[in-house]
Amino acid sequence: MAIIIEGISVIVKDSAIQERFRGGFKKFYQTIPNRTHSYHDRIHRIVFMASKDVLSYIEFLKKHRLRFLENGECIDIAVVDMLKGPLEECPWLGFSRKNFFKGMTEFKRCDADFSVVWYQEPGRGYGIPCDRLGRVDIASHAGWTPDNAFQEWEYVQEGKTDSQVIELNKKEGLTQYWYSGTGEITYSGSPEIMKDGMIPQLKRLWNRVMGKD
Repeated sequence: MAIIIEGISVIVKDSAIQERFRGGFKKFYQTIPNRTHSYHDRIHRIVFMASKDVLSYIEFLKKHRLRFLENGECIDIAVVDMLKGPLEECPWLGFSRKNFFKGMTEFKRCDADFSVVWYQEPGRGYGIPCDRLGRVDIASHAGWTPDNAFQEWEYVQEGKTDSQVIELNKKEGLTQYWYSGTGEITYSGSPEIMKDGMIPQLKRLWNRVMGKD
């Protein structure tokens, strides 16, 4: 069982929400900042397109008793770049990027590479989980297909918005963009949960996301 990774995704352990999140699952679901949430096999995923939004959401999760980094390792939360994989050491999370939909000709982008993560239980191996026929069960949010998936050019990074990427609308925590190069429309989750400054370890993560280290 695996889950699609797009943009810069925040991964949260299901067990951590149950054990520590202030307000429990009800509060967690009520405060998801956009409509990209997906759950599969002990982990939750929320997709962002801008690193500043990732940092804001992590700060929110931390203030609700979840733990991010301890001794350089992810505890309850991980950040995964769709091209680079986990941005910090995360022994409980596997990552792979390849053409998982090869041969599925009903999709125009069946030969494209996609990224997935899966929960790795200690002591049970580290390979991507497959069924007896070698097939990978892959999940994402409702309505997702390989043909409407995010592509590399769709990153909307702080201070680096391409002149061909035009903001169209903001609603319910999502910003809608139009890419004039292809005519395609994409969305960026922009939570407004936290207004506080970033703590030092999140500044280091910011630099890594932005490729400054």
